[in-house]
Amino acid sequence: MCLSNPLPHIHDVFLSVAESLKLSRIVLSNTPTASLTAKAPTLAHKLHSPNAQQWLKSMQKETEDLFILQLWASFERFLRQYLQQKGRVLQQQLPVELGEALYDFFAKEVEFWKPEAMLDILKASLFQDSEDNRKLLGYAKQVLKYRDWIAHGRNPDKLPPAVINIEMAYQHLNSIVELILTRNSTHAD
Repeated sequence: MCLSNPLPHIHDVFLSVAESLKLSRIVLSNTPTASLTAKAPTLAHKLHSPNAQQWLKSMQKETEDLFILQLWASFERFLRQYLQQKGRVLQQQLPVELGEALYDFFAKEVEFWKPEAMLDILKASLFQDSEDNRKLLGYAKQVLKYRDWIAHGRNPDKLPPAVINIEMAYQHLNSIVELILTRNSTHAD
């Protein structure tokens, strides 16, 4: 299995959506009310309400948060696949039947590992030689906490330790993936 970085595509899609929202605001603000109401009644109603600017900002933030969810989900899937790939060495154990059974069990179990545990494995192995790299894993845990807060309904009684924006999330998670891929290509499996 050849692993590749799934995050740049998601980031590019987000940038396109963000630009589309900006263009939409321009088009909508220059479109006559009657024409807008006929073609997009929900938008027309929202844009002509007293809270239009607040609604647009809210829509932008909702979009960003949804993309943070997607970034994290793709990052987490990448980590699981990477660890499963590295666990293939179990298949080489003798007797072969035992090696195959061990790998099958391992591969299934990785699907249930907590994301923090996977990050801790990286911290104790691939990222142990650099304080900056270990800090990246700390930032990833902040992204995870923010992602959890979004995914569980933004509980106002349990605020995340840091407010994360899409660029921060992308920068940190992408750096981790790139470091893993670089190490993967320089070290034979």
